[in-house]
Amino acid sequence: MGLFILMLLAIFATELAVNELLNTLLGGLETLKTGFIDAGLLIVFCAPPLWAVCRKHFAEEFAARGRSFTIHLALVLIGIFVIELLVTLLLPRVMPTSDHQALDLADACLSTLFSAPPLWWLLFRKSQPRRVPFTDLLVIPLRLYVLLLVLIFLVDLVQELVLSHSFGLPASGARIVDAFLNTVVIAPLLWLFVIRPLQKVAQSDRVRASAIHDQVNDAIVSLDARGRILSFNPAAERIFGCGAAALTGTPAAALFTEGAAGLATLLEAAQAQERAPVYREISGRRCNGTPITLEVSISAIKTAGGGYLLIMRDISDRKKAEQVLLESLSLQRATLESTADGILAVDLSYRVRTCNDNFLKLWQLPRELVTAGDRETLLARIFAQLKEPGDFQAQLEELYSRPEQSASRDIRLKDGRVFECSSLPQILDQHVVGRVWSFRDVSEKKKAEEALRKSEELFRQVFDQTEDAIVFFACGSCDILDLNNKAERVFGYDKEELAAQGLEAICRPEDFPMFCGTIIGTSIERSSLLDNAVCRRKDGSEIIVTMRGKILTLMGSQVVYCTFRDVTERIRMEREARNIQSKLIQANKMTSLGLLVSGVAHEINNPNNFIMANARVLSRAWQDALKFLREYQRENGEFLLGGIPFSELDAHSGELFEGIIDGTLRIDAIINNLKGFARQERTVQEVEVDLNKVATSAVTLLHHELVKFTSNFHVDLAQKLPRVKGNVQQLGQVIINLLTNACHALPEKGRGIWLATGYDEARGEVIITVRDEGCGITRDDGSRIMEPFFTTKLDSGGTGLGLSICCSIVKDHSGRLEYDSEPGRGTTFTVRLPAQP
Repeated sequence: MGLFILMLLAIFATELAVNELLNTLLGGLETLKTGFIDAGLLIVFCAPPLWAVCRKHFAEEFAARGRSFTIHLALVLIGIFVIELLVTLLLPRVMPTSDHQALDLADACLSTLFSAPPLWWLLFRKSQPRRVPFTDLLVIPLRLYVLLLVLIFLVDLVQELVLSHSFGLPASGARIVDAFLNTVVIAPLLWLFVIRPLQKVAQSDRVRASAIHDQVNDAIVSLDARGRILSFNPAAERIFGCGAAALTGTPAAALFTEGAAGLATLLEAAQAQERAPVYREISGRRCNGTPITLEVSISAIKTAGGGYLLIMRDISDRKKAEQVLLESLSLQRATLESTADGILAVDLSYRVRTCNDNFLKLWQLPRELVTAGDRETLLARIFAQLKEPGDFQAQLEELYSRPEQSASRDIRLKDGRVFECSSLPQILDQHVVGRVWSFRDVSEKKKAEEALRKSEELFRQVFDQTEDAIVFFACGSCDILDLNNKAERVFGYDKEELAAQGLEAICRPEDFPMFCGTIIGTSIERSSLLDNAVCRRKDGSEIIVTMRGKILTLMGSQVVYCTFRDVTERIRMEREARNIQSKLIQANKMTSLGLLVSGVAHEINNPNNFIMANARVLSRAWQDALKFLREYQRENGEFLLGGIPFSELDAHSGELFEGIIDGTLRIDAIINNLKGFARQERTVQEVEVDLNKVATSAVTLLHHELVKFTSNFHVDLAQKLPRVKGNVQQLGQVIINLLTNACHALPEKGRGIWLATGYDEARGEVIITVRDEGCGITRDDGSRIMEPFFTTKLDSGGTGLGLSICCSIVKDHSGRLEYDSEPGRGTTFTVRLPAQP
């Protein structure tokens, strides 16, 4: 409002001054011409200060509204011109009798009054209110201009009144007095109200400018028209690293990297720009040669001597920071675009701040939709693709109700895709300013995970249900990683126990190096194999296993895959099969031997009978010949017969013939026993058997075997032993088998064997006892010695049939076969048969 009133006062004062000028110079002109001249001079005098004030106070506001203040000012001046012209033409007709001073005052008042509405309407109606401090009153040119006009008007009015009533001077004298009085009165007023305030203002401006010059952080350098330095403020000294005294008067080209060429470019740009300063970024250098980056504002000084004002700011650090920021932003953008994830950054109101192309591609959105800022449409497009939009919307609401919370989840789309979604708050200065979303298409990953899960489930089923024990070892060591259920059953440990105790738990100490070396030595090129190795169970029992190992790659890591197959039962069966086979071979040999013995006995029996018959004939013939030989001896004395003196031959000839006959009888008995032993009789003959004779016959048959294995054999046959009913050959076979086993059980020849017969009158049983001082029978072997083909002497020719046959024969005779053994001290076998009454 104050500025508006000042403009009106300026119009009023200018109009008074113009009227006074026109009355003096153009008093004789017509009214129309006077009106045009009056209005034109008013515009001429008012236009400059009005333009300066409007440009300072209204240009930015009109530019912000998209209008030009120049056009509005021109409209104001045109309005003032028209109003002044009309007032000048109409006022003499309205006030025909008034003098020129009254007309001038009325003209000024009416012109001011009618100029106020257009001036307000065009300039002040939409402008922001302003308050100008009273202390700045005299520094505003418009106010000074108005003040001068008012003072001149008042002085001139006073002097006109004084001259018209006080002096009777002629017109020329009155003008001289008028001019003198104007000069005398106005001069002090100009000094008091104009010159003196302007000096104070200028002094204040110099002090203010000097403070700004010295305290500002920017370098302020003034140059003369030739580009030499006139002034250099402290900030310039700090920026360029040298004092003002050293640079004052020197060319400013030394301040720039490009030297004179760079300075000339700046000066030419300042000259080309009439009023506004020129802004440039240019490379400078300090006095020590260090390069710096300067932000320069240069303007030409429109004074008589000319010159330039440079305001320079060292922006080297800012440029470095900007470069770092640009690189960071470039890296951020490159990272944002190179990632396979869709990235979306939003503020706390869901408005999109940035996103990468993968986000648009994943959600099939046009960039125009995202950058348009239409939040509702964007969310609607996203929700429309979701299989369960309600859950996702609920999560959004929860996250934005608690901005500091993070979240991660999988979301499923209607087209079957699966996105892995995560959200983190964006924090700036410990305040949440937004949220960053990451979306990753994990559809193929989920399918692969499902396939892997099924594959692992199938592998686990096969792994756990296979008949072999499977153990996974770490490559290069014997650390157990995993094992299947079969391994738990085979070794008796659960998975955690065996994994904790390691390979040592299932190996004998002496076998651990072999197992460990085999497992560690397994490679991709070479599998490992251990056959018939011994492992130890948790309960301490030992099993025989076959171990095979090879390298497998599971979940990207190599492991040693080892299978352990329990072959204990198979090995036992194989051994038994070999035993059976060997025993069958032995039985076949015995059968063949039986046939051979029968044939040999028959062949031997014939010459033996011949020897026996001839020996008896020769014995009788010798007895008859002795008579003649004895007579010859008496007559002729001693003589030799076959190289033997006759007397000795006569003394022993009877024994010789008896020995021959006994030998043949003995051979005949052996042959008969062999033939009887080899004869196969399937049924027990109901004959009475003398067990003493059976025992004696058995000893006769085994005489050579007994002498070979022992030097301490004893036979104790009971007297008046009752007879038993049975088969002589089979009972003899029982005694022979028991004696044979006793011989084979002796560790040395000095150990003894005892064969005895007896009678248990209380039970009515005849007893045959065979006792040895051999190695004895262990508890484990004792439970199986009666089994067919079980033997502990397979390597030395044992068949495992002897005791089995003995047990069968004794049972066939309604008897019992018992034994008592002490390992290391010997064994006693007892045969009990029912005695005949």
